[in-house]
Amino acid sequence: MDERKAKHRLETELSELRQRFAEANRRLAEAEAQIAELEAECELLDGLRVTGEEQASQQERLAVVGQLAGGIAHDFGNFLTASIFHIELLLHDPRLSPELAPTVATLLDGSRRTAQLVRQILDFSRRTTLKTQPIDLSSFVDDVAAILRHTIPENIRLTIELEPGNHVASVDPARIEQVLMNLALNARDAMPEGGELRIGLHRVVTASDESLAGVELSLTEVPVRGMPAGEWVCLAVSDTGTGITEDVQKRLFEPFFTTKGEEGTGLGLAQVYSIVTQHDGHIGVESEVGRGATFRIYLPACGAEEAGMSARGMSAAPRGNGEVILFVEDEERIRELGQQILELLGYRVLVAGNGVDALEAHRAAGGVDLVITDMVMPEMGGQALVQKLRTVDPELKALAITGYPPASSEELAEIGVMGTVQKPFEVEDLAQAIRQALDRVDTAPAS
Repeated sequence: MDERKAKHRLETELSELRQRFAEANRRLAEAEAQIAELEAECELLDGLRVTGEEQASQQERLAVVGQLAGGIAHDFGNFLTASIFHIELLLHDPRLSPELAPTVATLLDGSRRTAQLVRQILDFSRRTTLKTQPIDLSSFVDDVAAILRHTIPENIRLTIELEPGNHVASVDPARIEQVLMNLALNARDAMPEGGELRIGLHRVVTASDESLAGVELSLTEVPVRGMPAGEWVCLAVSDTGTGITEDVQKRLFEPFFTTKGEEGTGLGLAQVYSIVTQHDGHIGVESEVGRGATFRIYLPACGAEEAGMSARGMSAAPRGNGEVILFVEDEERIRELGQQILELLGYRVLVAGNGVDALEAHRAAGGVDLVITDMVMPEMGGQALVQKLRTVDPELKALAITGYPPASSEELAEIGVMGTVQKPFEVEDLAQAIRQALDRVDTAPAS
């Protein structure tokens, strides 16, 4: 009887998730229609000789698109965070039957794919926060190539060309993986009859002639306009496909510009450009019609010797040791699921729905090890909450979670916020940020 009840409960929860996905898709369709209207107006202005007031009008309209995109991303960030938390809990429920497990796993995969679209929108509106670390791009490319071998058709030959040497750059690995996958899949689409996809990696030095002594790999002329002198890791993605016309090359990185008709969102290469520039990198393209295309990404090189990638999900998340966390979130579903997740990770958890309630919870508890707070809440937001708590506990540690553009890291650090987790996020993202904050010794001075 208990098993039948548990199965019925899980089936009910799955049905609820499907309904929420359907509602989210409806809202996304409405938002895409609004974006399409604004895009059409921007394209109309593109066809004019835009100068003076016309150019200012075009920039204003693009800004509106960015604001709209950011608002959509915020709403979906909350929904997806709750959904991913919920599905992770279902997957780790010992009562989940083998028959339902594949369905739950499919829902998690769908949530992650939708989260990637939200990140594309956030990239376009410049509202993402990078989490960089020194990464060995040689092993990174090998890992991505292993994924691609199961993605591209058999009539496309994948070739990896890794030049010997140090190829370490400080990057957000998830975002650079998005860049590489996006370019590789675009290359696949450009070769419907088959061909060769090449991914290359080498070092480039741009410098004046007199400063090149002892440098084996050098390039005295910068390959991309505006690229400064320095040491770079060059990641190249080439194909033998249809090529790109000069007219299209001029618009490749424009938001919403696509040559794929209704199948394309026009956000892919705009996202690539945004991620690369956020890394202080540069991107160039070389192509001839009928002779394929090559995209070259230049990322600032660094001297770190090793870097690694971690598995995703709750099983790979770092665990707690009974520390007390105050979790403050006005979205009830995220608050409830977040408490369950944090308790499963080994923390003792207090919850509050706004800053005022959080102050009372902190007072009643006599202090906590870490505060995790949403930044935009009714009655009292996260920033004001942390500032008030720091007057009581100058050594307070805090993390911010938000779907809106976060304040500058310097501003947040001044009040004791040690990091920001951008919605939508997964359990492992939050767990890593918590562990890093708790293990830090230094704290910001009280304001």
